[in-house]
Amino acid sequence: MDIKLPTIAHHIRTARIRYNLTREALSELVGVSTKSIQRYEEAKQMPRLHTLEKLGAVLGLSVEAFFRPLYHGDLPSEEVPSGVPAGLADLARIQQQILVRLDSLSAAVNRLVHLIERRADEP
Repeated sequence: MDIKLPTIAHHIRTARIRYNLTREALSELVGVSTKSIQRYEEAKQMPRLHTLEKLGAVLGLSVEAFFRPLYHGDLPSEEVPSGVPAGLADLARIQQQILVRLDSLSAAVNRLVHLIERRADEP
């Protein structure tokens, strides 16, 4: 569990900042206290599954994405098996960069849809 907490914490904080959300705004959207968001981001508390689902809906992430390591556009060396020709390793890195950008775009679209739906529900 200690291995996953920093990963989840980092994903929550990174996505919140990417959308220019304060902890207060995120807490309102998710339905938890601001203190809970702070604890999640500081890896002092593990969000429950239903809270992760809500966080994912708001931040455009799947529950599984919270458990993935962040590559910052590069594959870790162990992701490219030894013996793979350099050209193929480069292609794998480029593919990973594209996937990271697609995830980011998908998250932005999901966030926009969520905001539109939320505004449509307002009187």
